[in-house]
Amino acid sequence: MHKTIKNILFSMNELIFPALCPACKSRRIYNLPLCKTCQAKLLPLPKALLQKIQEEVQADEDNPVYVGFLFNSVIQDLLHNLKYRNMKSLGRFLGRKLAELLIKNKLNSFDFIIPVPIHKKRIQERGYNQSFLIAQGIKELIDAPIYENIIYRRKYTSSQTKLNKAERIENVKDKFVLQNENIISNKNILLVDDVITTGATINECAKVLNKSNPGLILKTAVATPLF
Repeated sequence: MHKTIKNILFSMNELIFPALCPACKSRRIYNLPLCKTCQAKLLPLPKALLQKIQEEVQADEDNPVYVGFLFNSVIQDLLHNLKYRNMKSLGRFLGRKLAELLIKNKLNSFDFIIPVPIHKKRIQERGYNQSFLIAQGIKELIDAPIYENIIYRRKYTSSQTKLNKAERIENVKDKFVLQNENIISNKNILLVDDVITTGATINECAKVLNKSNPGLILKTAVATPLF
């Protein structure tokens, strides 16, 4: 009897407040983050493009890059909603999906997960760091501690959105500071961002982390609009 009433209430709630897909705004099943159509459009970045991004971001064997998904309309909408519309659960969802690909490619042996930091003023504006939320989702599948404060952004900078590659590099140059550097000496690090566009920000973070002589630093992100 109790279960029947619960099911009726659930059905009424779904009728009055239908769950909408955050990407396409169509109806979705309540316990699924996306509708089935958009879920099918989460396409891993092909191996050929994974190789190409190593060149684009100037990666090396100690600081390789791994990007999860093709930057299509679904990924773009999810990242926009995460970053600007307070849909924080999408960060953990995208982190889990990225972790699934890392595990599939045997890239899951790390001592620390470090999200790319944003300035405290930006956190006050937005309420959260989207890269930290993605890191939380990764941690659900890859058992490594998240170290949020190993590096911090010491200066508030303008948005990178309208800057070219050279301007992006200059905009983030010397803007990150390393703390507790002895903790990560000889440790393997998963450095996490939401998007890699030119690689300027995540490369600058890796440069700072490399001052402490870590092991491998894998620079990773959900997607890249480069391709």
